Amino acid sequence: MEDALAQPPNGAVDHARSDRVAGVEASVPFVRWGQGPLCFELASADHDILERAATIMAAWPAPPSARLARRWRVNGVQPIDGSAQWEAFTESVDDQVEQFFSRGTPAALMQAIEFDAVRELLDCREEILALHAALVSRTTPAWERGVALVGPCFCGKSTLSCTLWNSGWSFLGDDVTLFDDDGFAYPGPRRASMRRSSRALIGDTLWGCAAATQASDLTNAGLLFHPHEMKGAARPQRARLAAIVFLARLNASVEPAGLQLVTPVDGALALLPYSNLRKTSFPLALSRLAPLAETVPIYDLGRGSLDAMIARLNRLMDDVAEA
Repeated sequence: MEDALAQPPNGAVDHARSDRVAGVEASVPFVRWGQGPLCFELASADHDILERAATIMAAWPAPPSARLARRWRVNGVQPIDGSAQWEAFTESVDDQVEQFFSRGTPAALMQAIEFDAVRELLDCREEILALHAALVSRTTPAWERGVALVGPCFCGKSTLSCTLWNSGWSFLGDDVTLFDDDGFAYPGPRRASMRRSSRALIGDTLWGCAAATQASDLTNAGLLFHPHEMKGAARPQRARLAAIVFLARLNASVEPAGLQLVTPVDGALALLPYSNLRKTSFPLALSRLAPLAETVPIYDLGRGSLDAMIARLNRLMDDVAEA
């Protein structure tokens, strides 16, 4: 049974869910968020944790038709060494079996929950197409046009995305990109990240501004943040896909900052390991990837200076706008 409560900060929806704990009915407030076919829920009796979750997840209101896939419950625990700690439990809505998830600070648990939700999207059974890819976009005279950046870990997706964003592009997400059958791309529900190693490339000013935003968190690896909070503008919810760009595709040979077209066959095969289809049968996976590879140009972008790579992508978008 669900009853709507007051609207929490930043527009996330907060409800009360009736749980039976140790045989006693208890109304537990929760926050929901989602993207594509799935939505997720975090429940806690701790108001500060819910308020923080609502702030972080406000960019992804749960779609009305989405399937609730996973819940997390966060509770405070008795401190052992005098420092307050929290622990989280998780439950798949399909099997309804709650299991221990993690213990730590609220910030660390929130980061782990974000990552777990994205993993759930990559493994979901619905017929969607998801790629481990960054998503950036640029406004053109016709509409917002997006570029999905695909590549292995540490290939520079986040750094290039942040630098494009600092030069006037929109930075929608750097972890998971979802694709629909109408040619639109959507960011996965997770904050963007900048590694500490990228700080020297993007500059202290940009780093400091990102760290000062409302939903940001410093981590051991770097910084999690919402790019749109820095400029005070609404983030595009989706973008019509103009291109898919590989960074460091296996066996690719391209000059520094050069852009080289990839054949649809090679592109579809190269996308497979980065997709949520990697565990399905090969024929089914190709049947889902082939239409995307046939309709959206796929390129290799050679590693060069960031300025040169950005200039090349800007020329690509200028060509798209004129077409």
